[in-house]
Amino acid sequence: MTRRPVKDAARLAAILDALPDALLLVDRNGVVVNANAMAHEAFEIPGTVLVGTSLLDLIPGFERSRIPGAGRREGDPERTKPQRHTARRTDGTEFPVEVTSSNLPAKYGEDDLLLLVVRNLSEAVDVEVELRRQQRQTELILRAASEGIVGVDTEGRIVLANPAAARMLRYRASDLGGQDLHKLIHHSRVDGTPLPREECPVIDTLTTGRKRRLRDEVLWRRDGTPLTVEMSTAPVYEGETLVGAVMTFTDQSQIRSISRRNEELISILEQELREPLRAVQDRLAQLSAGGLHQPKAQSWVDQLTSETARLVRLVDDVLEYQHVEAGRIPLQRGLTDLEKLVQVAVERNGELAELNGVGFSVQASSAEVFVDEERMTQALSHLIADAASSSPAGSTVIVAAARRGNFARIEVRGQAIGGSAVHLPIARGIIEGHGGTVRAVTIPGRGSTYVVELPIEQPETPSVPAPN
Repeated sequence: MTRRPVKDAARLAAILDALPDALLLVDRNGVVVNANAMAHEAFEIPGTVLVGTSLLDLIPGFERSRIPGAGRREGDPERTKPQRHTARRTDGTEFPVEVTSSNLPAKYGEDDLLLLVVRNLSEAVDVEVELRRQQRQTELILRAASEGIVGVDTEGRIVLANPAAARMLRYRASDLGGQDLHKLIHHSRVDGTPLPREECPVIDTLTTGRKRRLRDEVLWRRDGTPLTVEMSTAPVYEGETLVGAVMTFTDQSQIRSISRRNEELISILEQELREPLRAVQDRLAQLSAGGLHQPKAQSWVDQLTSETARLVRLVDDVLEYQHVEAGRIPLQRGLTDLEKLVQVAVERNGELAELNGVGFSVQASSAEVFVDEERMTQALSHLIADAASSSPAGSTVIVAAARRGNFARIEVRGQAIGGSAVHLPIARGIIEGHGGTVRAVTIPGRGSTYVVELPIEQPETPSVPAPN
């Protein structure tokens, strides 16, 4: 600030220049007559001058009647509360500010003056915008989540519930707010006996800070019916202070229903379809072995035998797919020769290749892999069968295998692949169960390839202590 004929004026000017807010001193004509260092930094652009600029050019929205020479109204306050405005720098660029103004009567100078304290809100506004963006993003995530999400405070009262939670519990989200979670939706066990509050997983998390994960837990809907869920709870901290907990849950009733239907489908396929087909297949084999003298009858038997075999394979494939999906395929690993593995898988598809007029070419090198021999042969057989079934007659399916570092790489190349919806899922389930991968690669004009990569694991040999 400019020096005034008062004691310690230099010290006062230094203090004002050190303030974090801009100070503007305005005369009765509304012109800036003095400013501290922060004001020059905030408003003044190199090559321009702040002092001598009209206040209304700097803060266009400022109330004109506050300027001393504008004729103040009786009853106007000497000091105003903070107000937000859009300020302009001397080059015309704008930035958000908060302004407080105070009248300085003539006893402090020759004329009445107006002092403005201007706080730059640029960073604060950026923070507010970011907070609003994050809040909006959080709301969208909560709305889109298919899992139920419920948040509680330290007393166990619900402070947040997403639409999925309200829908599964048959409440409106607004009806859940402020309610005691345990009393409202987790008060009883599945048999209807009361669940003590201290045994409620959410209350336990609030008490101990532990995360919990439970299956087959029961929540109670608004209409009094039970909802079987898989539930997780986790504490919510602000710094090091526990401020609440969050519970997420998924409805298990649909999963159980699907599982039951899968079991029923497997039972139907095994008992009602596969066994009768095998019986027909056996009878046809007996008829064919006995010899039929009529050429047409023999042709019919051959056709029926072929179609029955195809149906049996289809049922076996569907059953195998169900077992893979359910994770019911145990693996009994051992050291197996890679070349032998490929050869056996190709041989199993000999009849199919002959039927489709497709040939095989095997290019495999010897290497030991640690796999379940029968299951891996089955997986490769499915990939080879898919390529043989999809490729045109007269083409050749190439099966190549070799060791590549710590992996065994197997390729099944054909003119086309992916003709069956069953082969690849079964193969993938078995291969991934061994820690491997399978992917399909298509090169225009050169056909398609299944690429299998299996880790080569060596079984650990127990150490034997040396004799003394």
